[in-house]
Amino acid sequence: MAGTGVKLFLSGEVAYAADVNTYLMDQVVAVFDDSTERDNAYGDGIPVSLGGDGKPSLSPGRFCYLIDPGEVQYYNGTSWQASSQFSIEDGSITEIKLANLAVTTGKIANLAVTSGKLAADAVTSDKILDGSVIESKILNSAVTTNKINDNAVTAAKFRQSTSTSVVGNATGSTANVTDIQASSDATVLRRNGSALEFEKISNVNIADNASISSTKLGPVSVTAHIGASGSTISASYANQIITVTSAGAFNLGLSGSDVSYPLGTTITFVQMGAGKLTLTSHEGSTVVSPISGAFSCRAQYSIVSAIKIASTTWLLAGDLAT
Repeated sequence: MAGTGVKLFLSGEVAYAADVNTYLMDQVVAVFDDSTERDNAYGDGIPVSLGGDGKPSLSPGRFCYLIDPGEVQYYNGTSWQASSQFSIEDGSITEIKLANLAVTTGKIANLAVTSGKLAADAVTSDKILDGSVIESKILNSAVTTNKINDNAVTAAKFRQSTSTSVVGNATGSTANVTDIQASSDATVLRRNGSALEFEKISNVNIADNASISSTKLGPVSVTAHIGASGSTISASYANQIITVTSAGAFNLGLSGSDVSYPLGTTITFVQMGAGKLTLTSHEGSTVVSPISGAFSCRAQYSIVSAIKIASTTWLLAGDLAT
């Protein structure tokens, strides 16, 4: 019977048939040319003298070696099993079974390490050679936010952006970031409704009652009026000092509906020449004065200001005369 174990035979001791059959034959690795020769070598285990075939019977635990196909097999009590059964089952090699640095690249077949073979968080930065993780080795959507440490993505790893731009969401809803570009000089990033954009600072960009110190305001421009008597003021004259030089009487119209000045716009006029400067209505405007009929500068170098107090009404103040 197989599985009798081992026995110490002494010099001169008789080795009986049962000893040879159990201690030797049952536990030896028999060699055969092929599976046919092996199958013919075993029988019913009964001697010919007793009516059997005189061949040993099979029992679990027997081993053999087949020259063709060149592998070791064992008998499990029902059939012969190939030596591939001795392979390591999936998942049976644990971390404690591997020495440090034991698994080298030469031991791993190409494409053998798939995501299903790696435990969560098992591959740390110190396990990866510099430059060894290339784009083709990363699955689409495989690098998620929880795989990136806070502050781990440096500026050098961030995509390049358009010149003179900032990266952000310029829309009024959640969206991917884009480049928000300053396409011209003297512009600032500001919110306009539900969008972010670069714009020049203008009157409409400044909130009413904004606390802007007078030290932040530049000096008032002085502009010489160009045009003949009877011409009108320009839209660019708002809140400026306008000089008028003429040897003879000079009429200058204050715009009505043709030019849209904000309420409170003040234009200061200086009569630089000897010719009297008179401010007149134009395009439906109304000119009023605290002195009845006084719409002119009194003398050379007189200063008169026109203040827009209604949609088409200008109030004169200063060195006035009729």
